[in-house]
Amino acid sequence: MNKQPPIDFDLTRKQFERVKPYIPSRTRSVTEAERRHEQPTGTLVLEQQVGGICMLKFMLEQEYDNPADLEYMTNLAAAAAIGGSYHGLAEHAPTMRSRLKSARIADDTADWRETRSGLKAKTLQGFEHGITLANQLVIAKRNRRPVEKLNRSTGRQLGSVSLHTTVLPIVGAPLGQSAYDIQYAVRERGLDLLDTTAAYADRIGALPSPAQLVDPDSPLSVDIRRHAPDAVFSAYEQTLEDFRTAA
Repeated sequence: MNKQPPIDFDLTRKQFERVKPYIPSRTRSVTEAERRHEQPTGTLVLEQQVGGICMLKFMLEQEYDNPADLEYMTNLAAAAAIGGSYHGLAEHAPTMRSRLKSARIADDTADWRETRSGLKAKTLQGFEHGITLANQLVIAKRNRRPVEKLNRSTGRQLGSVSLHTTVLPIVGAPLGQSAYDIQYAVRERGLDLLDTTAAYADRIGALPSPAQLVDPDSPLSVDIRRHAPDAVFSAYEQTLEDFRTAA
């Protein structure tokens, strides 16, 4: 048996090609409509993406004492992030496969196991870096500069943070479990994420993405209001209100 835990993870160009993309809702504000019209095509979704990543970070910062609430929140964040990753990294990639790295949470050589608090801190740092890249992407887009490289970098970062997020509910392996088995479970969790995200997209009518969180009428936001447990719904509502106040 290979003693090195598998961490390579491929996001393919065809992964979500049959899933409908998110289309931003129409604004009723004349001022906002004029602002959008003056921007290069595609700027609005990138602006929304920045806000959505900020919202995901804030929502994940909250404590969820109920395991079911944590599972729902991490599934939501991971699905939105992998959807954003697909749009930025894989959807129009020159190669069929785009390489990501699964979270490393165990190493037998160093006799090390990651803790939930440690992984959560790394995940939040990953979202923070994603916000920085997404902001740079918006600035480049507004100034009509080439954005392909920044778009892929942002997508890769969202993919990485997605694969970290999806592991949060299972981190903290039982004593005696090998690093290989732990990392194999991490990889399986990532593969499951792709399948569940595709199924979720079919159900709500669009591939989930961070950009949808700032739009209360988006398929993802509507589904949160309808089906999220109270703790997650409250975190979403508070974060959306904070975003509107800051905008």
